[in-house]
Amino acid sequence: MKTLSTVMILGAATTIVSLGFASPIRAENPADLRQLLETRFCQGCDLRGADLSGAHLIGVDLRNANLENANLANANLEGADLKGANLTGANLSGAFLNQAELNDAVLDLADLSGANLIKARLTGATFAGANLQQTQMLPPIIGITPPVATGSLDDLGGDDLSIGRDPSRLAMPMGGTDLDQDFQYTQEYLESLFEPIQIDRHSLPPLEGFAPGDNNPVNLKIPQIRF
Repeated sequence: MKTLSTVMILGAATTIVSLGFASPIRAENPADLRQLLETRFCQGCDLRGADLSGAHLIGVDLRNANLENANLANANLEGADLKGANLTGANLSGAFLNQAELNDAVLDLADLSGANLIKARLTGATFAGANLQQTQMLPPIIGITPPVATGSLDDLGGDDLSIGRDPSRLAMPMGGTDLDQDFQYTQEYLESLFEPIQIDRHSLPPLEGFAPGDNNPVNLKIPQIRF
């Protein structure tokens, strides 16, 4: 049984019909949207407000494109070239941006919750006010520091904050460079965090709250350190 796939241009709306399921794809500039869908090359295109949710856009060329307030939720943008693109306020929740080129892109106020940016190139990209909850973001190669998102730290609780995986602080037991591997912090880095304390045991006050032979003192609080 053959699969019927039809593309229809209806005024300002482009509708893709596949397997009987219709998903409207719209943009303020339908000509630019048609160029993207037909050629996958759309440098500098005006795609403001485009609804491309769930679209397969692997490897597309969107350099310097205007995608302000575009809906790219759950879109597959693996390896896409978005250098210098304006993604202000765009919905990229759940989007797959693995190995995408996002150098100098503007992602201010964008929703990147649950998005996959592992190995994406982010040099010069801005994230002011972006939603980065559960965003997967690691540098593409060892020695490149992940970007610092601004404007969203108020949304993070104490449980969300931990010591980052800065490559300069890590020792990879298997000798690899992928940060999703098991890792250890370097001794030099740990020593910079925890300064040795000299304790005179004879000057310690007697412990209270212990019963003889009891290893669980009453109301003893044990600090927890997360890495």
